Parts: sequence; C-alpha cells; structure tokens
Amino acid sequence: MSKASDMVHAGPNKALMTLRIIWGALIQGVVIFAVIALVVRRDKGIVAANAFDMSNVLVPFGLGLAALQLVLSFVVPPFIAKAALSKLGRDAKGAKAEPGWEEWPPRAPVFWPVFQTSFIIRAALLEGAGFFNLIAYLITGSAVSITASAVIIASLLALFPNEQSIRSWMEQANTDSDMN
Repeated sequence: MSKASDMVHAGPNKALMTLRIIWGALIQGVVIFAVIALVVRRDKGIVAANAFDMSNVLVPFGLGLAALQLVLSFVVPPFIAKAALSKLGRDAKGAKAEPGWEEWPPRAPVFWPVFQTSFIIRAALLEGAGFFNLIAYLITGSAVSITASAVIIASLLALFPNEQSIRSWMEQANTDSDMN
C-alpha cells in the first residue's frame, strides 16, 4: 500500500492535516528567506536608491516569472487533475466509501491524491517565483522584486487548504467524472 493510500485510509482529518503541513512548509521556506533577505539588505537600505530601476535583467525577468507562474498556477493544476481523473475512470465509479469519509462527496478518497497533487503543483509554481524574486531583491534592492515576492506570498497564503474548498473541488470532480 502506498503512503498516499495510507493517508486516505486514515480519514479526511489526517489527509487534510497532512496537506496543511505541506502548504505550511512551502510557505515557510519563502517567508523565512524573505526575512533573511530583508535583514541582509538592511545595511544597504531595505530598497535601493533607484528602487524602481528595471535595468538589471533579474528585475524584469523576475516580474515576468511571477506573472507567468501566477497564471500557470491556475492553468496547469486543473489540466493535470483532469488527466489524472480521466485515468481513474471506471475505478473511481465503483469506489466504496472509506470509513470516516461518509460525509464527504462520493469517491472523495479516490479523488484525494489527485487534489493533493494538483494543490502541491500550484503551490510549488508560486514558490519558485517567490524565491526567484527574493534573490533578485537581495542582489538589486529592487522594490519591484520585493513587491512581486509579497504578491506571491499572499497568493500562497490564499491557497490555505480549507475543507469547504476541497469539498467543492471533490463535488466538481464527481460531476465531471459522471459526465465521462
């Protein structure tokens, strides 16, 4: 039995807690690095005198990367989830309710690993852009880079895995798989 299925068999509370721990770890890395970058830049000035200068290639590249990853974080995970759900196909249709999952939408234990994978991919896309912009900020002192990092961190915080949004995703997955 795989670790993912062990987690699902443990029930929705443990599965949700595991996902929240993963979410927290992904955010923690970016936030800690942001604090380190701000402390290191403190002696040079939190932002450079030319804080909005875009001449260093890292600044516009980081801004573009942040914008691209924000868009991709909404495009790639659903695409991957749809492909994974279509592979589940008939297996998901005959799935019985697992103990503890009775109050969740049908087939939630089967769909959970798909949701978790797409969630982690979304957060990882954002995390990478956050780190890149923090490195650009550390090197250049650009207000643009630290602002882009703050937007990415806020986006990561907004991803907090709450039960209601996951249930909604599961209901939609059930609807979509019933149509196929």
